[in-house]
Amino acid sequence: MESLQTLSGVKIGKGGIELIKELGKLRQLRKLTLFYARAEHFSALSSSLNEMRHLEKLCIVSGWEDGSYYDVIDLHLVSPPPMLRILKLGGRLEKIPEWIPQLKNLVNLI
Repeated sequence: MESLQTLSGVKIGKGGIELIKELGKLRQLRKLTLFYARAEHFSALSSSLNEMRHLEKLCIVSGWEDGSYYDVIDLHLVSPPPMLRILKLGGRLEKIPEWIPQLKNLVNLI
């Protein structure tokens, strides 16, 4: 499973920290789509994403309730995936993440 390249439609939901930690082991991953990310997930998710050196497409959608997103997407990437070309963030952002300018291959930011 560590050679998996695409993982789509993963619903994290409540308590998904262990799942997120396991994602960090998928170092060959090129495409990742996550749904229902919550505030308590972003620290572990940041750590896992820092390990994904081959990631080309990342889509993260935060939780949705009563017609609005209820958690701010707050990722702290010390070493963001250098091959990332497409980044889709569905949710609230308080500010543009500081690591965005480090993405030299980024062609699509949604």
